[in-house]
Amino acid sequence: MEYLNDQYNLELLPKDPYERARGKLVLDIINKKIIPAYFRTVQAQEPDKQAAGREEFIAALKEFAEKLPKNDGPFHGGKTFGFVDIELTPWVLRLVTETLELIGVDSIFWKSIAD
Repeated sequence: MEYLNDQYNLELLPKDPYERARGKLVLDIINKKIIPAYFRTVQAQEPDKQAAGREEFIAALKEFAEKLPKNDGPFHGGKTFGFVDIELTPWVLRLVTETLELIGVDSIFWKSIAD
């Protein structure tokens, strides 16, 4: 993504090195904690492993939430959709799909977006 951003001036990454590094730290939380905990939770067969996975997933989400910037936009970078949002979007869609299925809502629409 960095190559494409720099090559085509896509403005997906902050120009400020400090802000870029902060975003990369958030990506680390997503890739090393949220995503693995998500898969451990949905793949677990035993109730105790499911519960442990949920706790781990919630802890990772809390850590992620603590790193969210206090800004005036709906995206990680404020009003600009950027590299953190690109990384997170497919996982949010999967989580919404799974949640809708758990509560019995037909999620064909969400599945078409998430897949």
